Amino acid sequence: MLDIVIIGAGPAGLATALRLHQKGFRPRLYEAVPELKPLGVGVDIKPYAVKEITEMGLLDAFKAVSVEARESIFYTGHGQQIFAEQCGRHMGYEHDQRFVHRGRLQMMLYQAVLDRLGRDAVTLGCRCTGFEQDDGGVTVRFDNTHNPAAPTSLRADVVIGVDGIRSVVRSKLLPASDRTFFSGLTLYRGVTVMPPPSKPAAAYCTSAILSARARLSSIRSRIMSTAKATSSSIGWWSRTRNPRAKRIGTRRPALKTLNMSSTTANWISWTSAT
Repeated sequence: MLDIVIIGAGPAGLATALRLHQKGFRPRLYEAVPELKPLGVGVDIKPYAVKEITEMGLLDAFKAVSVEARESIFYTGHGQQIFAEQCGRHMGYEHDQRFVHRGRLQMMLYQAVLDRLGRDAVTLGCRCTGFEQDDGGVTVRFDNTHNPAAPTSLRADVVIGVDGIRSVVRSKLLPASDRTFFSGLTLYRGVTVMPPPSKPAAAYCTSAILSARARLSSIRSRIMSTAKATSSSIGWWSRTRNPRAKRIGTRRPALKTLNMSSTTANWISWTSAT
């Protein structure tokens, strides 16, 4: 059997481990952080990704931490509807489109890995610093400062790099990928706990954004001031342009809201879209 090492225990690394395990492999995962925590904001899980989760045997667990998206609606900067379409099964796909907090998704996958592969399948506090490949396999090097019990190097037949935007594996395989370019846009994202809306999600999200569209601080203060109950969560995005950066085009960002299947659902989401 191939000895497979996965660098990174984020949602992608954990899902890769689960799929490999279904094929008869027992991969080992190495993660830089000393403790996995449910961090992040909202993520949109499209029907094909829900299909993967279903085939992992995790659909019920996933439904317990996510909500279904039924409709996607686009608005102008003045709140005028310009386009709408159904989502997931409501549009004819075989699977739902769902929204979930990234941290909850990661913890669900992490628990599944521990249950199926064993607690020793994931080593935390072990940051990959590089690797060398030869005809016989791959030697991976680690910084184990946060976990002295972890290895400083190991051998494997295959190494899969799923170590994020600053991937050590990718930067060595594709050095040009380290070059990034600032688009002139800054995206702010957050999650706010608040009571469920008393009117449809689309109307609620639209009015909330329109009343705070001019300044991010207004969005933040308006949302945070209502964060007293625990029955709903709002995932919000706000895009601003750096005045010093070259301006590309003059169109205002359109608003995108998503209606959920029930006003009692624990996830409502909006985002800026061009």
